[in-house]
Amino acid sequence: MLKPVWRKDGMKQIINTGHKTFDRQLVCASTGNVIGGGQYSNYIRPYTETECNGFTRPPGHLQNFDLQHFSLSDRLRSLVKKYTQDKSRILYKFYHYNGDTEITHGYVLTEGYDENYKLVDYWVTGPTYKSWLVIEGVLPYITN
Repeated sequence: MLKPVWRKDGMKQIINTGHKTFDRQLVCASTGNVIGGGQYSNYIRPYTETECNGFTRPPGHLQNFDLQHFSLSDRLRSLVKKYTQDKSRILYKFYHYNGDTEITHGYVLTEGYDENYKLVDYWVTGPTYKSWLVIEGVLPYITN
């Protein structure tokens, strides 16, 4: 896994995906739960997990809670649910803003810390070929 190289001011990662706007807006491509410029990611609990903070929920409730901040197509949501049926994994969204409009380049699904962030699958959903550059550019920072 690549370690990020930081600008001299220490405020943002230096990354060269080939998409200049994304590269300027990304704060840091990092593993785990992240809410930051260019990346939103969190662990998706398995469908079978029902216990949280001393409460018991129906199967799928906690998983749906984890997925609520991702704007996934029905097909993609179904795939993520399939991959997280019995196992927690990390879902990443990479994006940038064009004015007030969010441009989502794609999603990456990895194993968690215990499994060394192995790549499970990824989906490029952006509007141009540069979205492929973004996803391929961030993979070395979040997967082994």
